[in-house]
Amino acid sequence: MQTPDPTRTLVADETALLDWLRTAQPGDRFLYHIGHLAADRVRGSAGLTDPQREALCRLADRVLALVTEDALTAAQRRRADGHMAYLAIKTSGRKAGRRFP
Repeated sequence: MQTPDPTRTLVADETALLDWLRTAQPGDRFLYHIGHLAADRVRGSAGLTDPQREALCRLADRVLALVTEDALTAAQRRRADGHMAYLAIKTSGRKAGRRFP
């Protein structure tokens, strides 16, 4: 049995993200994961159980889809423990043009 690593935490799930998004105002932030997102999504990686990893993958995929729809901006913040805090930030929903080629 895998025991969860307390520095790798699925803070929310897809339902919580969508519930938050319905009432969030532009600029509001939603913390959805603490850890290393790319590594934590890999099957067999230490720190998360398989159901937690699968939920994280669904959540991260949903965040990415909402970013492409211009409903969210995704951001990350380095924590003092060396892990990252992953944030979804509500946008105004208006296309401001792409910043990256």
